[in-house]
Amino acid sequence: DDALSLVFLFAQLPAEKRLAVPRKLVDTARRLSLEFQAYVTKTNGLRKTFVSVKGIYYQAEVCGQTVTWITPHALGQFLPSDVDYRVMITFLEFYETLLEFVNFKLYHTLGLKYPPMLDKQKEEAATGLMAVMHDIAAGAGGAGLLAGKAPLLEGPASKTVQASEKRLKSLAAKMKSIKNEDEEEDEVMKEEEE
Repeated sequence: DDALSLVFLFAQLPAEKRLAVPRKLVDTARRLSLEFQAYVTKTNGLRKTFVSVKGIYYQAEVCGQTVTWITPHALGQFLPSDVDYRVMITFLEFYETLLEFVNFKLYHTLGLKYPPMLDKQKEEAATGLMAVMHDIAAGAGGAGLLAGKAPLLEGPASKTVQASEKRLKSLAAKMKSIKNEDEEEDEVMKEEEE
């Protein structure tokens, strides 16, 4: 529980050089948290959630064991300077190694390849969990599944994934058009100022 909570915390934090929070650790924490979320989603293991002032509490059943962890709200995080991040980073390095091994074992119990391939387009579009789930659901051309296993999503679930991908494509196009409109407005404002 502590390992998950700390990894999920650092996955939300910004990398800060002045506080010695390295970008590599934050990226690794984000990847591990997404992989664990993908496993819980794939196995339908999520049992309870609770939103509080501190964050969001999750409870899932993983291999017959109840696991509870907390994630901070997805808001801009303020890093106080009176916290000794070096101690937290020491624990984080240990917990990242532990969680990577646990994720490896969990994925192999499902017959999935570990680590799953991260869809770069979806990651850049800030879709988070969908970037990992795409590999698990579709098998990434067979790379996500171990040899001899059937695809894990068929029928209605496959249609849901396809519908989500279609919405993501339209979202990316809409975001691009909004960006272009903003740039045109900025140019017009600059011309008016001159």
